[in-house]
Formats: sequence, C-alpha cells, structure tokens
Amino acid sequence: MGGRMSIKHYDALMDKIFKAVNHWSFTLISHAGKILLLNSVIVGTLIYWCSAFLLPKTLVSKINSVCSNFYWGDTHDLRHIHWLNLARFTKPREAGGKLKEGTSCGSVWARCYILRGGDPWLVRSRAGDPRGWKDLLSIKDVFIEAVGGVNVAMRFLDTWSSEKTFCTTKAYAFFAGWTVAPRKMVCIWESLAVPKHRIVCWTAYLKRLATIDLLQHRGFEFVNRCVLCCSDCESHEHLFFACSYASSVWSSILAWFGLTRRPWSLSRELEWVFSHCKTKTPIHRAFRAALLATVYHVWKERNARVFQDHSMEVDMLSRRIKFDVCCRIYGSIPCSLRNDLCFLLG
Repeated sequence: MGGRMSIKHYDALMDKIFKAVNHWSFTLISHAGKILLLNSVIVGTLIYWCSAFLLPKTLVSKINSVCSNFYWGDTHDLRHIHWLNLARFTKPREAGGKLKEGTSCGSVWARCYILRGGDPWLVRSRAGDPRGWKDLLSIKDVFIEAVGGVNVAMRFLDTWSSEKTFCTTKAYAFFAGWTVAPRKMVCIWESLAVPKHRIVCWTAYLKRLATIDLLQHRGFEFVNRCVLCCSDCESHEHLFFACSYASSVWSSILAWFGLTRRPWSLSRELEWVFSHCKTKTPIHRAFRAALLATVYHVWKERNARVFQDHSMEVDMLSRRIKFDVCCRIYGSIPCSLRNDLCFLLG
C-alpha cells in the first residue's frame, strides 16, 4: 500500500493484544504478575511492530487504555478505580540504555543517502525523504528551539554523553519532561524482595493504596477508623508507621537487625535506608527486603481484617515477614554468604 496506514490496518495487532489480555483476565494474577506480563508480552509485541511501522497516536492511546483496564481489573460490567495513572508505569526506574555511534545498516544508509556528507544539525527535510526521517528532523528542531540554539544543543549532548557515546535515555527524558525521582525510591526496587512487595511499597510511597481517607475523598461514605489499632483515622501516614500495631511490627523487624530506634514514617524510613543501607552487601539487601515485606504484610493484614474479619497477632506477623526474607535469602544469596547472614539475623 502507499501513504500512511490508518487504524484499521492495525486490526491484527489489536486482535493479538485483546486475545492475550482477555485470556489473562480469567486467571488470578497479582499486580506484580500483571506488570511482568505487560512488559514481556505486550511491550515486546509493540517493539516488534514499531521496528517496521510508526504507530498512530490514537492506536497507542487505545493500547494504553486496554493495558490500564487489564491492570486494574476492569470488565465490561465492572469498573474499578485507577489509583495510578498509566504514565507512572511507563517511566524508567533508573537511567539506562545507551546507543553507540551508529554502524548499523540504517545509520550507514542515512549518512550516505540522506545526509550525503552534510551537517546533521543543519540538514532540512526534502519532499522524498522517509516519514521517519522527517519526524527525527522535526524533533531536532524542537530540541534546538527548546534549549536556545544549535551551539547550546550541542553542549547539552556533551553533558549527556559518556566517552562520546550518546545516551538516548536522557534525551527521551528531556522531551518527556521527566524529573529526577527522589533517591530514596531506589530502595523500593531491591531485587531480593518479592515482586509484589515492591509493587505495594511503591504504591504506598505514592499514596495510592485504597485507604479510607482516599475513598472518602472520592465520595465513598465510610467511617474512617484504623482497623489495626482502632484509635485513629486511616491514612498512608498512619498505617506506615504511626499506627501502634504497624509500629510494633516494624519495631520487631528493627530489633531483628539489631536496631533499637523507634519507627518513622515510610518516606523517612526509605531516606534512612538509602543513607545507611545503600550498598549491595547481603545484610543491607536483606534490610531493604524486610522493609518492603513489612509494608506489604501490614497492608495485607489491614485488608484481612476489613474483608475477612481475620486478625493476626504482632508476633505472628513478624515471624511471617522474617520467613519471607529468609526464603529470599536462601534463594538469591550465594551459599558462602548465606549462613553468615542468617547467623547475624539469629
């Protein structure tokens, strides 16, 4: 075909995505599992298609809507609250992905037949140029205008480069308008922790768990009382860790690591972890995993009391957290360090 492709030409792609999402919707998958499926299957499919086609914005928005509905469990008959915007999921956790100076067939072809020895900063699009090349040139013009000239743009690229190797991540972040995430958020993505623990802690840090105060803000008429301590209103600040129950659980975990200080708020705890436990030593990794596990199990205990009328004592919940951390230690840390770490933790 000639010309641009319309939405109807991508029906095969949408059918593939709908078929995968509808199949997954009938199974019980955690939020961490859903993110893994979206990243590995849906994103992989899109990358394959994007290697050959420029997907229309309308199609991308439609795909994003399908993925968002799947993550939050929406169906034709039932809609759920989307506590986090999908843009939160598309931001990178950390910088990465460098594109070396081009030696591929595409880059050689661009230098020989499009640039023809000219300066890429001064080249203009021509009538016969490919659409993708025209889009790149339009981005270049936007970049030059945003920073205030070609010379300034070249200095920007120098600051983004390492040994003259262009970093596409920083350039993409520039156009996306991303700001640097707080350094304490790095602790949330500790690989030793269980994936669902990381997701719940990340959501709690962003204050997007379905606490009673947020539900009231959305118009739900609930009596705001913490089911864990029954003495205060429920909020993210209260649950992590101003609540007497949650505070006792976290104090028990702190004592497990030989710390006798009182618990702080989740944000301050993450800041302390980044300052004092930011190395890759097994004990620091275990402490980060323990913090994430505590947030997850406190939230799970809260839900068990609300929806199942089931409660657990502080000692029992603390033992469950320690069990999760020890299981991850035995599964992820080398044998030479495993016994020493377990001895330190008692």
